[in-house]
Parts: sequence; structure tokens; C-alpha cells
Amino acid sequence: MPSRSWIAVAATVALALTACETSEVPTGAPQPTTTFTTEAPVTTQPSASTTAPPTTLAAVAEDGVLTIGSLLPETGSLASLGPPLIRAVELAVIDVNEAGGVLDGPVGLVSADSGSDAAQAELALVPVLDGRADVVVGPAVDGVTRRVFDTIIARPALSCLPATTSVELIARDDGGLAFRTAPADLLQMVAIADLVAGSPATTVALLAAEDEVGLRLSARLAAELADREIDVVLEQTYDPGAADTSAAVELVVESGPDTVVLLGGDEGPGVLRGLLEAGFAGDDVLVNDAIASPLLGELVDPANPGLVDGVRGTVPTDQAPLGGEFFEAAFTDFAGNIDTFFAAQAYDCVIVTALAAASTGASEPSALAGAIVEVTTGGTACSTFAECLPLIEEGTDIDYVGASGVDLDADGLPTSGVYDVFQFDADGTQQPIATVGIGPAAEALVAEDAETDGEGEESDGEADADDETDEG
Repeated sequence: MPSRSWIAVAATVALALTACETSEVPTGAPQPTTTFTTEAPVTTQPSASTTAPPTTLAAVAEDGVLTIGSLLPETGSLASLGPPLIRAVELAVIDVNEAGGVLDGPVGLVSADSGSDAAQAELALVPVLDGRADVVVGPAVDGVTRRVFDTIIARPALSCLPATTSVELIARDDGGLAFRTAPADLLQMVAIADLVAGSPATTVALLAAEDEVGLRLSARLAAELADREIDVVLEQTYDPGAADTSAAVELVVESGPDTVVLLGGDEGPGVLRGLLEAGFAGDDVLVNDAIASPLLGELVDPANPGLVDGVRGTVPTDQAPLGGEFFEAAFTDFAGNIDTFFAAQAYDCVIVTALAAASTGASEPSALAGAIVEVTTGGTACSTFAECLPLIEEGTDIDYVGASGVDLDADGLPTSGVYDVFQFDADGTQQPIATVGIGPAAEALVAEDAETDGEGEESDGEADADDETDEG
């Protein structure tokens, strides 16, 4: 499946969001439509009202119907991200229902437009929960997700994140109700550590924003570098809200590292400029995806974007080398020739939840939560809901492979991911230089490359044979 760089999202969405607020949904809410054919399911949309929702949610008891909630962007600056995610959710619901549904009935779907604004997403969540959603798929980006995440968990409802990678939500108390099909940025630190290990560098300084995200990323990267016997000479933080970070940069200079890894956010280009002006060559600096925007050169120095020449960065992709071969063609047949931005991951949010319902015989989120990890690890491998369901009914432990090759750890986080590596040239243009896999995806990428190389060699051989025939 073609990958789309997450950097486009990072460049588009730089949202300054306030803390989450909760909302109230009246009890006795109407049931969502639950009978679908091969047409896209009918969805419900939120009111255009701008009135903030009340502040307390009433829990929904077991109703014997699995209802999927979709909270994804259809309007605003993020609207281009919505169609593949939305259509993938619809396709998954149809696939489950065509295979017989779960809990002796079809799966329901209730959808709302999260828009591109966190406040709008908060309003849009109300009718989704009012429709008795047992799992909410989305939102599509980190900033919006942070605003509604606590409200979803407090309902309680399951939260499945198909495209957000921020580590901030990992620290929140989710009661086991949250899982992801897109890898968290902690895995990106493994990719960066591998890049450092593959370079001549023997000493590294880490410079990270002094916030929850920066501290978590820095700690993980330091551990990964230590495992590779690379000397971390400095772990330095800076205030991401400060106008002047030169003191932190000076400490990095004094530590004398071969390589600097900068882990930050919107303020990162300014800190990077300080490092480069302090004497570090671009080749000596690595940055995380929140900094590695295609516009990085202009953000660092509009008058001289080439200042970032040599700087490297990593960004997560939606590439799924472990996923089932069925999905790409099935999605294209259903949705047409549209972008596949994390579509496989959104599809798997639905299927994993449906398999958990089939395994537990329940739709209540707290009951489902215990089976989410179990149906994706160990056991007998199966690729689709239709293939997995009979195994569950026979009492067989399953390992759902799915569209994205989803494999979750005990915390509901993917154990593998794929990252694009970029380097900026003398014009400040972002150039792709490699794609790397982490965890099981690494071996899968190697196998894909070997298969591609083999096909190329075979084609060369056929061409040689044709030449011989022509000569004869």
C-alpha cells in the first residue's frame, strides 16, 4: 500500500489545545442504525450548534449490540485526511456484517465530523456517544485527540487511535480502554537509535523539550542508545516556551558530541537554528517528526533555508508490510482511487473490536477491553474477520493479522512500525533517503525488498533470453 508521510499532518496541525473537558449525554439515547448492506452504512452527523455540551456522562449498560463510533474529519483544514479513514471504517463494518455480524446481530455505526478544531470535535463526540458507541475510532490527529480522549474513556467507551502517534496519551489513566493501530512515537526512538548506530558517531547529546513528550522520548532514546553501546554524553532539556534557548544549546556545544538529536515540537526550528549557528554541521543533527517538516528550511531561516543542509529526520508512515494482501484491492474497489492514509489502521480498529466482542460475547467496553490484546497476539493466525470468526466459535485462540499486521503489546500499543528517513539538501528541500522497519516490520521490509530485487533479476534474465532469441 502506498505510504503517506505523517509529516504532512505534523506540518498542517500545530494546535494549541486546552485541557480535556467532559460532556453529558442523556440516558435513554436512541439506537443507531444497525442493518447495512454492501452500500456504505448510514451515519449520523452532529448538530451545527456551538453550545458546549454539559459536563457528566452517563455510563451505557450492556445492550447486546456492538456499535462503532467514528469521529473523523470531513470539513476544515484536516478534511483531506478524513476520506480514507472514514471509508475504511465503513468497509470494516460491512465486512463484519456480511460475515454474519457479532452478538447475533449486525454491527452498528454512528459517525460524526470531528472537523479540524478541538472544540468542534468535543461537540461532535456527543452524538457519537449518544448513539451508544462502544468504541470510538479517531480523531485523526494528536491535538484534537488530546481534547476528547478523557471524555471517551470516562464514558466508558473504547478508544482506538488509527493515525495519532503522540506519546502523551500513554501516561493517562485509560483503565485499559485505549488501544492503537498506529505506532506510538516511542518506536520512532528505536529508528533514530538505529540511524545513529549506523553512522560513525560514538558520542551523542540529546536535547529535548522539557515537557511530557520530550522527556519520554529522550528517556526512551537514551535507553536505546545505551543498548547499542553508544555514549550519551549529555541529556539536556530546554523550556519549549522560552524565547531564548541559547543556554541549553551552549551546554550541548560544551559536551562535544559527534551527533546531536533534537526532540521537540513547534519551537524546534528555532532551537535547531541555534545549534547550526553554534557550529554544528547539518550532518551532525537528527530531529524527530514534529520538527522534520518539509518547510523546515524556511522555518529555520527564511533568508537561507539551505542552513539545514544535511539535517536528517524520521517520520512514521502508514506502510503495513505485515498486513494481509487482501486489503489494498478491497479498499480500492470500495472507496475508489483515493489516498490510503492510515486506512488499514482504521479498518483494523473496527475488526479488532468486533473480534473482541465475538470472543467475550459482550459489547460493553470494559468487557471488550480485556480481549483486545488477546485477539491480536499468539494463537492461530488469521487475516480477516470472516476467517477469524469460525476459529473463535471453535474456542481457538487467534492472532488477527488484519490489514495493517496489527500486533499489540500488553498496553495496547503496536510492537512494530515503519518510518521514512529524510535528509535536507543545500536548498533546504526534504529528500527521502530510506524507509526503515522497527520490530517485526523490519524483517517484512527486508523480505519485500528481496522479492522486488528477485523480480528485477528475473526480468533482466527474461530480457537477456529475448536478446538471445533476437540474435538467433
